[in-house]
Amino acid sequence: MYILILKGTSMSKVTKIFAIASMIASLMILGFTGCTSTKDINVEQATSKKVDMKGYKTYAPLLAGGMLIDSKGTWVPRNMDLDAEIQYMTKKELDKRGKKQVLTNPDFYVTYVVGVDMDTVEEKVSKKDQVTLSNVPSAALALIFIDAQTNEVIWMAEADGELKQNLSDKKVKQRLDRTIKKMFRGLR
Repeated sequence: MYILILKGTSMSKVTKIFAIASMIASLMILGFTGCTSTKDINVEQATSKKVDMKGYKTYAPLLAGGMLIDSKGTWVPRNMDLDAEIQYMTKKELDKRGKKQVLTNPDFYVTYVVGVDMDTVEEKVSKKDQVTLSNVPSAALALIFIDAQTNEVIWMAEADGELKQNLSDKKVKQRLDRTIKKMFRGLR
């Protein structure tokens, strides 16, 4: 779990925000790590009904985290910094929407959680009603925006899908970029 404490942010505020984000993200990821039949990336997003995102102009990254379920130790991180790629792509999408990254006094915080489950099992039923189980590694990404004043979640998007293995770094970046762009669709 990574935590970035911002200058001018009280520890109690960081602790509260961390607890909220961790709880939400953990629940979301637990939902992604069961059996899945997805063939590509599924994306869902939600905005608080009480919130107009147009009023939020500045943001600060707060924390990021990850969860790995890999009983066989088969997942090997890429030759790239996925954390940095997610931060860069998220910043790029926020910049497109006129949101400015600041170090102090942001309107909202941005956090994300990545989950990887190398032990996900997919059930396939043949035309003859024969059931076969196969290992289909899966991954999930949750982006969460938290109001800096109220500590309430104001927007979140989640993406989950089959983890494609043996892809080049270029293909991994393209897939991640496509996922994050999908997550931001509809956000103004």
